[in-house]
Amino acid sequence: MTTKKQIVGAAFGCVLLSACAGGPSILNSDPTPANELAEDFMRTHGGPDSNMAPANVGPFTIHTSRGRGADTHPEITGSGDDTWLYFSSDRDGSGHNIYRKRPDGKSLEMITSDASDELWPRVSPCGCCLAFGSNKLGNWDIYLLDLRNLKRPPVVLTAGCKNDDIHPTWAPDGSGIVYASWADLVDDYVLTMAQLSCESCDMPAKQPEMPAENKPASMPGVDGNQNFVFAELPGMTKEAPADAMPEKTEGYPMVTSRGPLLTNHGEMVTGMHPDFRPVKGEKLLVYQDYRKSGVAWNGVRTYDLMSGIVTLLQTSDMHGAIQPRWNHDGSRIVYTTVAKDGKPENACGGDGFGVATPDGQLIFDVRNPTFMNKVADPTWVRYMGEDRVFFSAMKDESEFIASVKIEK
Repeated sequence: MTTKKQIVGAAFGCVLLSACAGGPSILNSDPTPANELAEDFMRTHGGPDSNMAPANVGPFTIHTSRGRGADTHPEITGSGDDTWLYFSSDRDGSGHNIYRKRPDGKSLEMITSDASDELWPRVSPCGCCLAFGSNKLGNWDIYLLDLRNLKRPPVVLTAGCKNDDIHPTWAPDGSGIVYASWADLVDDYVLTMAQLSCESCDMPAKQPEMPAENKPASMPGVDGNQNFVFAELPGMTKEAPADAMPEKTEGYPMVTSRGPLLTNHGEMVTGMHPDFRPVKGEKLLVYQDYRKSGVAWNGVRTYDLMSGIVTLLQTSDMHGAIQPRWNHDGSRIVYTTVAKDGKPENACGGDGFGVATPDGQLIFDVRNPTFMNKVADPTWVRYMGEDRVFFSAMKDESEFIASVKIEK
């Protein structure tokens, strides 16, 4: 089982507890040219990962740079001149806050400024709301921030939950957020969903309530009104508590129901780093499961919210696989590889990336494109007409955001 300290969003998946925060907008500058390219990049294949084909990638581009400290958890939204790079950084000296900038520019905007820490920025499909994790209240909670008015304070989505809630991901239609929540019942993180309703956001309105006698006892599945139905489990409730959102939250999505996701066998889905497949009409998640699967000590799985079916994704049997993300069209999954030397005791930090098809039939090996210490947090987007994987990379005492062109 995963221990509660194992984690959370430590940039490189180490046994470490990292942090988060929230607040107003401040302008800064990033001193590094966005078009700075690392030289002497090469692509080789060989070693123990013989069941993986080499991926075709090019030179990497550095988008942020620091003398010391960490820029982590990249999130890319928009297109063309309206593209934003969101990330978490401790550059202001008061813990991690969330920033954004144009990937090819120097101007930097500070999105949150609380004394607490903030991590894992994820922008809603409609672009109006930012979800992130914060330890402002003493434990990790999921917060929402109005990107249309950055002067508004963020609101907490998971108020009333005493355990840690981390790693948010939006449903493709914006109707819900899935995150990893610590559950004492199973001594592990479980995937949990908050179903949302918002009158001013571009998301489906709340459906009429179904009579209680017609509701199934547990997930998976939806009721006749296409509302997700959650289980009644010890220590958890399927309805959002009365204090789930603060007062005066007009314009913010509201929680209409909340609960753990269950398999088709009625078991809670244990895991971290969930990510929705970006295809409207689908309800498919990819996530990281720490429990052993064969000889792999970190596995990647998919979960179908409509059927409750969990599928283990085939990856190399010579290394761990963590932090999975769908690519921009949902045809590939990229993940961080750890301990390619085949030793679980070295599974602290990413040494490259892997790419797989959802059915696990094709697996590509993406060697560490920076040839530096560690890489993490891959996110595959379509940027400037190219398929690029944005990621965080560490060199000496500095961690920065970079990207690399990749061909499927």
